[in-house]
Amino acid sequence: MSHNSKAKAKGISATSFFDLKAETSKWEEELARNKAAGKSTAIVGGVSRPNKKPTIWSRANKGVNERHARDLELEAISKPTLESAKAKLERKAKIYDKLRKGKSGGLSEKQYKSLLVDFESKDMPDRFESDSDDVDESLHVPQPPMDADDEIVEYEDEFGRVRTALKSEVPREFLKEKGEDNDDDDEDIVISETPLSCTIVC
Repeated sequence: MSHNSKAKAKGISATSFFDLKAETSKWEEELARNKAAGKSTAIVGGVSRPNKKPTIWSRANKGVNERHARDLELEAISKPTLESAKAKLERKAKIYDKLRKGKSGGLSEKQYKSLLVDFESKDMPDRFESDSDDVDESLHVPQPPMDADDEIVEYEDEFGRVRTALKSEVPREFLKEKGEDNDDDDEDIVISETPLSCTIVC
């Protein structure tokens, strides 16, 4: 029995058969387009199921959560050391600024000679900027020193004015002059001209 005779026996005409074939091919093309575009394919009358396999873009890399936890631990450990390092650097910056301006910065002569930077030969246009300000220093009372090495001293500046400041803030050239004067003020020690004898008068 031929194909047409079976269709006629069931009551289906050839045109309705071609219409059905055209409709199914149209749906197949739309399904292929949606699949290529990555759209989900919903079945009419059915329940759409979620994709069981996640895409590569939605998955997290292996070990990300463990690395994040380790980073948080390291940050908690390094925070105090970071703060102490910052405080040390700020203290060193203050000393450097004082040295750059020509002041002693609270360093001893031995420490000053061991510095790698020669602040005296370095070009410093603002060397006496704090001394030549138009601010009346009599309004500013120096605070007592925090550490015992930094005492309040008087010195005479380049204009002959007597100034009072912390020893660490006094420019080095004025500090040296004061030190030379102190050596001559010793009245208790008398050195005779002869190199063999030395007499101490009390």
